[in-house]
Amino acid sequence: MKPIAIILFLCCSCISFGQSAKKLNKQLLAAFELEYQKHDSVYSLFRQEVEHLEQVRKEVNSGILNSLYVKEKQLRKLRSGIYMTMNTIKDLELNTDDVFPNGVNFDSHPKYKPFMKPVDEALSRRVHFESSHTNGFDLDGLPLKKQNEFLKTQIERFQTYTKYNLIFLETPRNYLKQINEFKPHIDSMSAVYQGLINDLEKKTEQLYQKVHIAEENYRLKGPDGFPIGYERVFPRIHGVIAQTRDVDWVEVETRGEEIGLPLKENPPVYEEVDEAATFSGGEQAFQKFLKENLMYPGIAKEKGISGKVFFRFIVSGTGSISAVEVMKGIPDCYECDMEARRVLRLMPDWNPAKKGGKTVNSYVNLPVQF
Repeated sequence: MKPIAIILFLCCSCISFGQSAKKLNKQLLAAFELEYQKHDSVYSLFRQEVEHLEQVRKEVNSGILNSLYVKEKQLRKLRSGIYMTMNTIKDLELNTDDVFPNGVNFDSHPKYKPFMKPVDEALSRRVHFESSHTNGFDLDGLPLKKQNEFLKTQIERFQTYTKYNLIFLETPRNYLKQINEFKPHIDSMSAVYQGLINDLEKKTEQLYQKVHIAEENYRLKGPDGFPIGYERVFPRIHGVIAQTRDVDWVEVETRGEEIGLPLKENPPVYEEVDEAATFSGGEQAFQKFLKENLMYPGIAKEKGISGKVFFRFIVSGTGSISAVEVMKGIPDCYECDMEARRVLRLMPDWNPAKKGGKTVNSYVNLPVQF
């Protein structure tokens, strides 16, 4: 009787365990489905927040590019032009205290990159989300015990991910808050930039006007009694070319530097060559250079002035630029002439002309369109 009783006990235990395992399996499947739905809901909410954040980021970054970046670039051009014009004014020995009472100093000008630093992270950092993918697992081939172990593991994973993702969900929300709070400061900085641009445009026109008046005075009263710098700045007004003067050395302006050269060693400058000098990169590169550096003078904008400034300059046998002269300017817009001359002096070295298979100095005639 005892063996039979033991067998019956074991059978009942197995049946009970099987029913318990099936019940647990059913509970775990339901719990797994619930945790999966929680995870999916949090992820869906997260995606909505991130999409909103990215939209705001795009709008703000586009605004920064169109306002702060462009205006800072415009300021750099204006400052560059002022420095170059001041060099010309120095040659003419003119006084600029009425334009710059404290001298030329732009150290106080703001820069947009340090200004934007408080929201750099909010505008660019990737927002993290912990995602758990089951990739379509199949439990049918597994014993109940293995199924239950697997389900327990997955449930724990989803619970952990959901816990952390609820925390991560606050990140895009905080970034949005930071950006929205900072937006008014961006508008204020844009207004500051515009004020500086207006001020420098006015000062640039004042400097150009000084040079223009000096040129007219030199035309009417020169060359006697004027500083030697007038001959260098306005070499064709009185037909006085430095090389024809009775001196042993001549000053040749080359990319902002003055180099003393013995007259007897000066190579000729050719009008006609076999291969003309060209801007490095060709016409397309030259137009790009003008687009990036040429600024439309404020007075020309106000009066609706347009036209071409015709230049003549020398490209040496090494490609350097010198003797940049206005041959024909735009009527009633001396500022256009000065701005175009400033930009041409910024040009990189050209590809020199060739004559007889050798690189030579040559004249180049070039129009600049406003």
